Amino acid sequence: MTSSPPRARVAPPPRSVWLVTLYYAHGWEHGSHLRTFAIARDWVRRGAAVHFVAVEFDHTDPTLPGPYLERLRAERVITGFDRLRLRHTWFRGKVARAVLHPAARDVALGPERRGMIASLDAVTRTVAPDAFVITDPHLLFAAPHLRRYAPVTIDWKDSHTLQYARAQRGALRRRDWREAASLQFRTWESALYERYYGRRADHNVLVSPVDAAEMARVIGSAATVHTVANGIRARPTPTAVVHEPDRLIFTGTMDFGPNHHSALWFIREVLPRVVARRSGVRFVVAGTNPAPELRALAGPNVEVTGWVDDMRGELARSALYVAPMVEGSGFKNKVVEALAAGVCVVGTSMAFEFLPDRLRTLFSAADDPEGLAAVILDVLDRPSENAATVAEFWRRAGDEYEWGQVAERFAGVVDAPSRRDARAVAPDAAVLQRA
Repeated sequence: MTSSPPRARVAPPPRSVWLVTLYYAHGWEHGSHLRTFAIARDWVRRGAAVHFVAVEFDHTDPTLPGPYLERLRAERVITGFDRLRLRHTWFRGKVARAVLHPAARDVALGPERRGMIASLDAVTRTVAPDAFVITDPHLLFAAPHLRRYAPVTIDWKDSHTLQYARAQRGALRRRDWREAASLQFRTWESALYERYYGRRADHNVLVSPVDAAEMARVIGSAATVHTVANGIRARPTPTAVVHEPDRLIFTGTMDFGPNHHSALWFIREVLPRVVARRSGVRFVVAGTNPAPELRALAGPNVEVTGWVDDMRGELARSALYVAPMVEGSGFKNKVVEALAAGVCVVGTSMAFEFLPDRLRTLFSAADDPEGLAAVILDVLDRPSENAATVAEFWRRAGDEYEWGQVAERFAGVVDAPSRRDARAVAPDAAVLQRA
Protein backbone atom coordinates (compact mmCIF):
# COMPACT_ATOMS: atom_id res chain seq x y z
CA MET A 1 0.00 0.00 0.00
CA THR A 2 1.57 3.28 -1.09
CA SER A 3 1.02 7.00 -0.87
CA SER A 4 2.47 8.14 -4.15
CA PRO A 5 4.71 11.22 -4.04
CA PRO A 6 4.89 13.67 -6.92
CA ARG A 7 7.43 12.73 -9.55
CA ALA A 8 9.15 14.77 -12.21
CA ARG A 9 7.70 14.30 -15.68
CA VAL A 10 9.11 14.85 -19.13
CA ALA A 11 5.82 13.86 -20.73
CA PRO A 12 2.18 14.73 -20.03
CA PRO A 13 -0.07 12.40 -18.03
CA PRO A 14 -1.33 9.34 -19.88
CA ARG A 15 -3.96 9.46 -22.61
CA SER A 16 -6.96 8.24 -20.66
CA VAL A 17 -10.60 7.27 -20.80
CA TRP A 18 -12.61 7.98 -17.64
CA LEU A 19 -15.87 6.14 -16.90
CA VAL A 20 -17.91 8.59 -14.83
CA THR A 21 -21.33 9.46 -13.48
CA LEU A 22 -22.23 13.17 -13.66
CA TYR A 23 -25.02 14.68 -11.58
CA TYR A 24 -26.38 16.91 -14.31
CA ALA A 25 -29.45 18.11 -12.43
CA HIS A 26 -27.36 19.23 -9.42
CA GLY A 27 -25.24 21.69 -11.35
CA TRP A 28 -21.60 22.30 -12.02
CA GLU A 29 -20.42 22.51 -8.40
CA HIS A 30 -21.76 19.18 -7.11
CA GLY A 31 -19.22 17.94 -4.57
CA SER A 32 -18.81 14.53 -6.16
CA HIS A 33 -17.44 16.20 -9.30
CA LEU A 34 -14.76 18.26 -7.59
CA ARG A 35 -11.97 15.67 -7.56
CA THR A 36 -12.62 14.30 -11.04
CA PHE A 37 -12.90 17.71 -12.70
CA ALA A 38 -9.85 19.14 -10.92
CA ILE A 39 -7.60 16.23 -11.90
CA ALA A 40 -8.92 16.07 -15.47
CA ARG A 41 -8.49 19.83 -15.96
CA ASP A 42 -4.90 19.70 -14.74
CA TRP A 43 -4.07 16.78 -17.02
CA VAL A 44 -5.53 18.57 -20.04
CA ARG A 45 -3.59 21.72 -19.13
CA ARG A 46 -0.39 19.65 -19.23
CA GLY A 47 -1.15 18.28 -22.68
CA ALA A 48 -2.98 15.00 -21.96
CA ALA A 49 -6.05 13.67 -23.73
CA VAL A 50 -8.87 13.06 -21.23
CA HIS A 51 -11.98 11.40 -22.67
CA PHE A 52 -15.08 10.98 -20.50
CA VAL A 53 -17.58 8.16 -20.97
CA ALA A 54 -20.56 9.55 -19.06
CA VAL A 55 -23.26 7.20 -17.83
CA GLU A 56 -26.92 8.02 -18.31
CA PHE A 57 -29.90 6.31 -16.70
CA ASP A 58 -33.53 5.92 -17.69
CA HIS A 59 -34.43 8.81 -15.35
CA THR A 60 -31.76 11.17 -16.78
CA ASP A 61 -33.29 14.30 -18.33
CA PRO A 62 -32.23 13.91 -22.00
CA THR A 63 -31.82 17.68 -22.42
CA LEU A 64 -29.04 17.98 -19.82
CA PRO A 65 -26.06 15.73 -20.70
CA GLY A 66 -25.20 17.16 -24.12
CA PRO A 67 -24.79 20.83 -23.10
CA TYR A 68 -23.14 19.82 -19.83
CA LEU A 69 -20.48 17.72 -21.55
CA GLU A 70 -19.95 20.31 -24.27
CA ARG A 71 -19.27 22.86 -21.56
CA LEU A 72 -16.68 20.53 -20.00
CA ARG A 73 -14.97 20.30 -23.37
CA ALA A 74 -15.21 24.04 -24.05
CA GLU A 75 -13.66 24.86 -20.68
CA ARG A 76 -10.85 22.36 -21.26
CA VAL A 77 -11.79 20.07 -18.41
CA ILE A 78 -11.84 17.23 -20.98
CA THR A 79 -10.77 16.81 -24.57
CA GLY A 80 -13.68 14.59 -25.68
CA PHE A 81 -16.63 12.55 -24.50
CA ASP A 82 -19.11 9.81 -25.25
CA ARG A 83 -22.45 9.03 -23.61
CA LEU A 84 -23.36 5.55 -22.43
CA ARG A 85 -26.89 4.47 -21.59
CA LEU A 86 -27.13 2.14 -18.59
CA ARG A 87 -30.30 0.08 -18.77
CA HIS A 88 -31.69 -3.37 -18.14
CA THR A 89 -35.10 -4.99 -18.17
CA TRP A 90 -37.26 -4.90 -15.07
CA PHE A 91 -36.99 -8.67 -14.68
CA ARG A 92 -33.21 -8.78 -14.95
CA GLY A 93 -32.94 -5.89 -12.51
CA LYS A 94 -35.02 -7.80 -9.96
CA VAL A 95 -32.89 -10.90 -10.43
CA ALA A 96 -29.67 -8.92 -10.08
CA ARG A 97 -30.84 -7.29 -6.85
CA ALA A 98 -31.76 -10.69 -5.44
CA VAL A 99 -28.18 -11.97 -5.60
CA LEU A 100 -25.34 -10.66 -3.47
CA HIS A 101 -22.13 -11.58 -5.25
CA PRO A 102 -21.08 -9.18 -8.04
CA ALA A 103 -20.09 -12.05 -10.37
CA ALA A 104 -23.65 -13.40 -10.18
CA ARG A 105 -25.07 -9.95 -10.84
CA ASP A 106 -22.82 -9.57 -13.86
CA VAL A 107 -24.22 -12.82 -15.24
CA ALA A 108 -27.81 -11.73 -14.57
CA LEU A 109 -27.27 -8.46 -16.43
CA GLY A 110 -25.09 -10.00 -19.14
CA PRO A 111 -27.22 -9.38 -22.25
CA GLU A 112 -27.55 -5.64 -21.61
CA ARG A 113 -23.92 -5.36 -20.59
CA ARG A 114 -22.69 -6.92 -23.80
CA GLY A 115 -24.08 -3.90 -25.60
CA MET A 116 -22.30 -1.53 -23.24
CA ILE A 117 -19.05 -3.48 -23.63
CA ALA A 118 -19.38 -3.12 -27.41
CA SER A 119 -19.81 0.65 -26.99
CA LEU A 120 -16.72 0.83 -24.79
CA ASP A 121 -14.78 -1.17 -27.37
CA ALA A 122 -15.72 1.41 -29.99
CA VAL A 123 -14.56 4.27 -27.76
CA THR A 124 -11.31 2.44 -27.07
CA ARG A 125 -10.58 1.94 -30.76
CA THR A 126 -11.15 5.64 -31.39
CA VAL A 127 -9.24 7.09 -28.42
CA ALA A 128 -6.50 4.42 -28.04
CA PRO A 129 -5.98 5.20 -24.34
CA ASP A 130 -2.90 4.36 -22.31
CA ALA A 131 -5.06 3.98 -19.20
CA PHE A 132 -8.65 3.69 -18.00
CA VAL A 133 -9.96 5.37 -14.84
CA ILE A 134 -13.28 4.18 -13.39
CA THR A 135 -15.05 6.45 -10.91
CA ASP A 136 -18.55 5.09 -11.51
CA PRO A 137 -19.49 1.94 -9.53
CA HIS A 138 -22.10 1.09 -12.17
CA LEU A 139 -19.30 0.40 -14.65
CA LEU A 140 -17.00 -1.70 -12.49
CA PHE A 141 -18.19 -4.75 -14.42
CA ALA A 142 -16.18 -3.47 -17.41
CA ALA A 143 -12.82 -3.45 -15.58
CA PRO A 144 -11.71 -7.03 -16.45
CA HIS A 145 -12.58 -6.50 -20.11
CA LEU A 146 -10.90 -3.09 -20.41
CA ARG A 147 -7.66 -4.45 -18.96
CA ARG A 148 -7.17 -6.24 -22.29
CA TYR A 149 -6.49 -2.84 -23.81
CA ALA A 150 -4.73 -0.85 -21.05
CA PRO A 151 -4.29 -0.80 -17.25
CA VAL A 152 -7.39 0.05 -15.21
CA THR A 153 -7.41 2.31 -12.16
CA ILE A 154 -10.47 2.41 -9.89
CA ASP A 155 -10.78 5.68 -7.97
CA TRP A 156 -12.87 4.37 -5.07
CA LYS A 157 -12.27 7.54 -3.02
CA ASP A 158 -13.75 6.06 0.21
CA SER A 159 -14.04 2.50 1.44
CA HIS A 160 -17.76 1.85 1.71
CA THR A 161 -17.03 -1.28 3.71
CA LEU A 162 -15.44 0.90 6.39
CA GLN A 163 -18.17 3.53 6.18
CA TYR A 164 -21.02 1.05 6.60
CA ALA A 165 -19.26 -0.88 9.37
CA ARG A 166 -18.85 2.32 11.36
CA ALA A 167 -22.44 3.34 10.66
CA GLN A 168 -23.60 -0.02 11.95
CA ARG A 169 -21.70 0.50 15.19
CA GLY A 170 -23.45 3.84 15.51
CA ALA A 171 -26.84 2.23 14.96
CA LEU A 172 -26.05 -0.34 17.64
CA ARG A 173 -25.14 2.44 20.08
CA ARG A 174 -28.50 4.07 19.33
CA ARG A 175 -30.24 0.68 19.71
CA ASP A 176 -31.66 1.03 16.23
CA TRP A 177 -31.71 -2.70 15.55
CA ARG A 178 -33.44 -2.52 12.17
CA GLU A 179 -30.94 0.00 10.85
CA ALA A 180 -28.07 -2.05 12.28
CA ALA A 181 -29.28 -5.16 10.46
CA SER A 182 -29.60 -3.23 7.19
CA LEU A 183 -26.12 -1.79 7.59
CA GLN A 184 -24.67 -5.23 8.29
CA PHE A 185 -26.02 -6.38 4.94
CA ARG A 186 -24.58 -3.31 3.20
CA THR A 187 -21.21 -3.91 4.86
CA TRP A 188 -21.12 -7.47 3.52
CA GLU A 189 -22.27 -6.32 0.08
CA SER A 190 -19.64 -3.56 -0.08
CA ALA A 191 -16.89 -5.93 1.03
CA LEU A 192 -17.80 -8.38 -1.73
CA TYR A 193 -17.80 -5.63 -4.37
CA GLU A 194 -14.54 -4.08 -3.21
CA ARG A 195 -12.83 -7.47 -3.00
CA TYR A 196 -14.12 -8.75 -6.34
CA TYR A 197 -13.46 -5.66 -8.46
CA GLY A 198 -10.43 -4.48 -6.47
CA ARG A 199 -8.69 -7.72 -7.38
CA ARG A 200 -9.51 -7.14 -11.05
CA ALA A 201 -8.00 -3.65 -11.27
CA ASP A 202 -4.37 -2.73 -11.80
CA HIS A 203 -4.56 0.12 -9.29
CA ASN A 204 -7.04 0.98 -6.50
CA VAL A 205 -6.99 4.57 -5.24
CA LEU A 206 -8.37 5.77 -1.88
CA VAL A 207 -8.34 9.27 -0.40
CA SER A 208 -7.04 8.43 3.08
CA PRO A 209 -4.60 5.93 4.58
CA VAL A 210 -7.35 4.52 6.81
CA ASP A 211 -9.56 3.76 3.80
CA ALA A 212 -6.56 2.37 1.92
CA ALA A 213 -5.74 0.03 4.81
CA GLU A 214 -9.32 -1.23 4.83
CA MET A 215 -9.26 -1.79 1.07
CA ALA A 216 -5.99 -3.71 1.35
CA ARG A 217 -7.53 -5.87 4.08
CA VAL A 218 -10.66 -6.55 2.04
CA ILE A 219 -8.91 -7.52 -1.18
CA GLY A 220 -6.18 -9.38 0.68
CA SER A 221 -3.23 -7.45 -0.72
CA ALA A 222 -1.68 -4.00 -0.45
CA ALA A 223 0.21 -4.29 -3.74
CA THR A 224 -2.33 -2.41 -5.86
CA VAL A 225 -3.67 -0.01 -3.21
CA HIS A 226 -2.62 3.65 -3.24
CA THR A 227 -3.50 6.75 -1.24
CA VAL A 228 -4.05 10.01 -3.13
CA ALA A 229 -5.69 12.65 -0.94
CA ASN A 230 -8.17 15.27 -2.09
CA GLY A 231 -7.35 18.92 -2.64
CA ILE A 232 -9.15 22.12 -1.77
CA ARG A 233 -10.43 24.96 -3.88
CA ALA A 234 -8.47 27.77 -2.20
CA ARG A 235 -5.37 28.13 -0.07
CA PRO A 236 -5.41 30.44 2.98
CA THR A 237 -5.59 34.14 2.19
CA PRO A 238 -5.51 37.12 4.56
CA THR A 239 -8.97 38.07 5.67
CA ALA A 240 -10.43 41.06 7.48
CA VAL A 241 -13.19 38.96 9.04
CA VAL A 242 -13.05 38.93 12.82
CA HIS A 243 -13.71 35.62 14.58
CA GLU A 244 -16.80 35.83 16.76
CA PRO A 245 -15.93 34.68 20.29
CA ASP A 246 -17.63 31.44 21.35
CA ARG A 247 -18.95 30.71 17.85
CA LEU A 248 -18.44 27.04 17.00
CA ILE A 249 -19.22 25.69 13.53
CA PHE A 250 -19.68 22.34 11.81
CA THR A 251 -20.34 22.08 8.07
CA GLY A 252 -21.32 19.53 5.46
CA THR A 253 -24.20 18.01 3.56
CA MET A 254 -26.49 17.29 6.47
CA ASP A 255 -28.58 14.54 4.92
CA PHE A 256 -25.37 12.49 4.68
CA GLY A 257 -25.61 9.97 7.50
CA PRO A 258 -22.18 10.51 9.12
CA ASN A 259 -22.68 14.29 9.23
CA HIS A 260 -26.24 14.00 10.55
CA HIS A 261 -25.43 11.53 13.33
CA SER A 262 -22.25 13.35 14.31
CA ALA A 263 -24.13 16.65 14.67
CA LEU A 264 -26.85 15.01 16.75
CA TRP A 265 -24.29 13.35 19.02
CA PHE A 266 -22.46 16.63 19.59
CA ILE A 267 -25.58 18.67 20.32
CA ARG A 268 -27.02 16.09 22.70
CA GLU A 269 -23.91 14.77 24.44
CA VAL A 270 -21.12 17.34 24.21
CA LEU A 271 -22.61 20.82 23.84
CA PRO A 272 -24.49 20.79 27.19
CA ARG A 273 -21.15 20.16 28.94
CA VAL A 274 -19.59 23.13 27.12
CA VAL A 275 -22.53 25.46 27.78
CA ALA A 276 -22.56 24.54 31.47
CA ARG A 277 -19.16 26.23 31.79
CA ARG A 278 -19.43 28.81 29.01
CA SER A 279 -23.05 29.85 28.56
CA GLY A 280 -22.47 32.11 25.54
CA VAL A 281 -21.26 29.35 23.24
CA ARG A 282 -23.24 29.01 20.02
CA PHE A 283 -22.93 25.95 17.78
CA VAL A 284 -23.69 26.61 14.09
CA VAL A 285 -24.57 23.68 11.82
CA ALA A 286 -24.15 24.96 8.26
CA GLY A 287 -24.96 22.83 5.23
CA THR A 288 -27.69 21.67 2.91
CA ASN A 289 -30.68 19.47 3.70
CA PRO A 290 -30.71 19.25 7.50
CA ALA A 291 -33.32 16.70 8.57
CA PRO A 292 -36.30 17.72 10.76
CA GLU A 293 -34.72 15.83 13.68
CA LEU A 294 -31.69 18.12 13.47
CA ARG A 295 -33.66 21.32 12.84
CA ALA A 296 -35.75 20.57 15.93
CA LEU A 297 -32.64 20.97 18.11
CA ALA A 298 -32.15 24.63 17.13
CA GLY A 299 -32.34 26.99 20.10
CA PRO A 300 -30.39 29.61 22.09
CA ASN A 301 -27.11 27.72 21.72
CA VAL A 302 -27.74 25.94 18.40
CA GLU A 303 -28.26 27.41 14.92
CA VAL A 304 -29.11 25.21 11.94
CA THR A 305 -28.66 27.30 8.79
CA GLY A 306 -29.36 24.97 5.88
CA TRP A 307 -27.76 26.16 2.63
CA VAL A 308 -25.45 29.20 2.91
CA ASP A 309 -24.23 31.27 -0.02
CA ASP A 310 -20.77 31.99 1.39
CA MET A 311 -19.46 29.00 3.32
CA ARG A 312 -15.95 30.40 3.52
CA GLY A 313 -17.35 33.52 5.17
CA GLU A 314 -19.34 31.42 7.64
CA LEU A 315 -16.17 29.55 8.52
CA ALA A 316 -14.02 32.66 8.86
CA ARG A 317 -16.45 34.28 11.32
CA SER A 318 -16.19 31.34 13.71
CA ALA A 319 -13.85 31.03 16.66
CA LEU A 320 -13.46 27.29 16.28
CA TYR A 321 -14.39 24.51 13.89
CA VAL A 322 -15.70 21.38 15.62
CA ALA A 323 -15.53 18.07 13.72
CA PRO A 324 -17.37 15.66 16.05
CA MET A 325 -17.18 12.70 13.67
CA VAL A 326 -18.52 9.46 15.12
CA GLU A 327 -19.15 7.81 11.74
CA GLY A 328 -17.84 8.01 8.19
CA SER A 329 -14.59 7.52 6.37
CA GLY A 330 -12.51 9.18 3.69
CA PHE A 331 -10.82 12.56 3.36
CA LYS A 332 -12.37 15.25 5.55
CA ASN A 333 -12.55 18.17 3.13
CA LYS A 334 -14.41 20.11 5.79
CA VAL A 335 -11.39 20.07 8.12
CA VAL A 336 -8.90 21.31 5.52
CA GLU A 337 -11.33 23.95 4.21
CA ALA A 338 -11.83 25.27 7.76
CA LEU A 339 -8.07 25.57 8.15
CA ALA A 340 -7.89 27.31 4.77
CA ALA A 341 -10.35 29.87 6.15
CA GLY A 342 -8.01 30.48 9.09
CA VAL A 343 -10.07 28.61 11.69
CA CYS A 344 -8.55 26.13 14.12
CA VAL A 345 -10.14 22.69 14.37
CA VAL A 346 -10.88 20.28 17.22
CA GLY A 347 -12.82 17.06 17.04
CA THR A 348 -12.79 13.34 17.55
CA SER A 349 -9.83 11.24 16.47
CA MET A 350 -11.88 10.11 13.47
CA ALA A 351 -11.90 13.71 12.21
CA PHE A 352 -8.10 13.76 11.85
CA GLU A 353 -7.32 10.18 10.89
CA PHE A 354 -6.85 11.08 7.20
CA LEU A 355 -3.90 13.37 7.97
CA PRO A 356 -0.26 12.26 7.97
CA ASP A 357 1.40 12.13 11.38
CA ARG A 358 3.29 15.41 10.92
CA LEU A 359 -0.07 17.23 10.58
CA ARG A 360 -2.35 15.16 12.79
CA THR A 361 -0.25 15.79 15.90
CA LEU A 362 -1.00 19.53 15.72
CA PHE A 363 -4.60 19.07 16.82
CA SER A 364 -6.42 18.24 20.03
CA ALA A 365 -8.90 15.39 19.86
CA ALA A 366 -11.11 13.40 22.22
CA ASP A 367 -13.69 10.69 21.59
CA ASP A 368 -15.85 10.87 24.72
CA PRO A 369 -18.28 13.72 25.46
CA GLU A 370 -16.54 14.95 28.61
CA GLY A 371 -13.12 14.86 26.97
CA LEU A 372 -14.22 16.68 23.82
CA ALA A 373 -16.00 19.36 25.86
CA ALA A 374 -12.81 19.91 27.87
CA VAL A 375 -10.75 20.21 24.68
CA ILE A 376 -13.15 22.80 23.23
CA LEU A 377 -13.13 24.90 26.41
CA ASP A 378 -9.35 24.79 26.56
CA VAL A 379 -8.88 25.79 22.92
CA LEU A 380 -11.41 28.64 23.17
CA ASP A 381 -9.33 30.09 25.99
CA ARG A 382 -6.21 30.55 23.81
CA PRO A 383 -7.13 32.20 20.49
CA SER A 384 -3.58 33.38 19.74
CA GLU A 385 -2.28 29.81 19.98
CA ASN A 386 -5.05 28.69 17.65
CA ALA A 387 -3.88 31.10 14.98
CA ALA A 388 -0.35 29.77 15.40
CA THR A 389 -1.63 26.20 14.97
CA VAL A 390 -3.32 27.09 11.69
CA ALA A 391 -0.18 28.81 10.42
CA GLU A 392 1.95 25.83 11.40
CA PHE A 393 -0.40 23.45 9.63
CA TRP A 394 0.04 25.28 6.35
CA ARG A 395 3.79 25.61 6.83
CA ARG A 396 4.08 21.84 7.22
CA ALA A 397 1.49 20.98 4.55
CA GLY A 398 3.05 23.20 1.90
CA ASP A 399 1.39 22.52 -1.44
CA GLU A 400 0.22 19.00 -0.52
CA TYR A 401 -3.48 19.89 -0.87
CA GLU A 402 -3.22 21.97 -4.04
CA TRP A 403 -5.11 20.29 -6.87
CA GLY A 404 -2.11 20.46 -9.17
CA GLN A 405 -0.10 18.32 -6.77
CA VAL A 406 -3.03 15.95 -6.26
CA ALA A 407 -3.40 15.55 -10.03
CA GLU A 408 0.33 14.82 -10.35
CA ARG A 409 0.20 12.15 -7.64
CA PHE A 410 -2.85 10.60 -9.26
CA ALA A 411 -1.07 10.53 -12.62
CA GLY A 412 1.87 8.83 -10.93
CA VAL A 413 -0.44 6.00 -9.84
CA VAL A 414 -2.36 5.66 -13.11
CA ASP A 415 0.84 5.68 -15.15
CA ALA A 416 2.75 3.35 -12.83
CA PRO A 417 3.67 -0.19 -13.93
CA SER A 418 0.89 -2.62 -13.13
CA ARG A 419 1.18 -6.14 -11.80
CA ARG A 420 0.31 -7.59 -15.14
CA ASP A 421 1.28 -6.85 -18.72
CA ALA A 422 -1.81 -5.17 -20.18
CA ARG A 423 -1.33 -5.70 -23.91
CA ALA A 424 -3.54 -3.98 -26.46
CA VAL A 425 -5.38 -6.94 -27.93
CA ALA A 426 -8.73 -7.07 -29.60
CA PRO A 427 -11.40 -8.82 -27.52
CA ASP A 428 -12.57 -12.06 -29.03
CA ALA A 429 -16.11 -13.32 -29.25
CA ALA A 430 -15.72 -15.61 -26.25
CA VAL A 431 -14.81 -12.64 -24.03
CA LEU A 432 -17.81 -10.69 -25.26
CA GLN A 433 -20.07 -13.63 -24.52
CA ARG A 434 -18.76 -13.79 -20.96
CA ALA A 435 -19.00 -10.02 -20.36
